[in-house]
Formats: sequence, C-alpha cells, structure tokens
Amino acid sequence: MPFVNTQGPLPGMDFSVPDVYLQTTPAGPMPIPLMSMGMRATEIPTCLRTYVMCTPVHNMANIAPVTISGPGPGVASGMVCSNSRNILGSFKLFFQCMPATRSLMDPTAQNGLSPNSVGLTLSPSQIRVLCLS
Repeated sequence: MPFVNTQGPLPGMDFSVPDVYLQTTPAGPMPIPLMSMGMRATEIPTCLRTYVMCTPVHNMANIAPVTISGPGPGVASGMVCSNSRNILGSFKLFFQCMPATRSLMDPTAQNGLSPNSVGLTLSPSQIRVLCLS
C-alpha cells in the first residue's frame, strides 16, 4: 500500500542493497557490498502547512542529511554517510508545489548527489493516508 511519507510517528526507513563501499584493508581499499539505511524521522521538513497524524508530510524537497552506511566512501559517489532523498514522487498529489513521496513505491537515491545506490522506503511512517496516484 502506498502510504504518504511523513516525519512520524512510526520510524520510516529507506533501504538500499547493495551499496558498495571502499573498505580499507592491509592490501589497500577493497569494494565491499553493504546495506545503506536512511531514517525518515531525521529528514529536514520542508512542508509545514500539511500534517498527517500531527507530523509534517514529505515532498520531493525533503532530504535526510545522513544515512547509516558502510565505513568508507562510496564507490560511485565518493562520499561517506551522505544524504538520502526521493527521486520520484506522486504524479497527482502535491504538497506546497512539490510532488508527495510515498513509501513502498517511490525509489530513493542513497549517499550523495551522484547516488551510490538506489533503494526504496520499505517501512511506512504512518498508516492512515494512502496516495494511489
């Protein structure tokens, strides 16, 4: 079910697998596939006029400033524990002139502007409002 993403009250999480990082070893840096996770509760809210379950809704302008990821820099992005953001939103539902983001449907870009991996919001942050568009 495509629930609208919000700040809470449930801990919505963005997962991406595999997220390849450079792990330092005695033989030099080695690429190792790991998992990256961004938390919806840490996102910087940009839509403060619409609330669902007493928390701000998320649109395409929201960015989680930090992801829980591997110990070294990403192979594609070269960044350590960078941001998580949605790269696709709803085509019909807009919050403050930006498309709404949905859990379980919209892909997320993890770890930087040139994403190290592409993931998905697998756990919804609220279970009251659906976005079927």
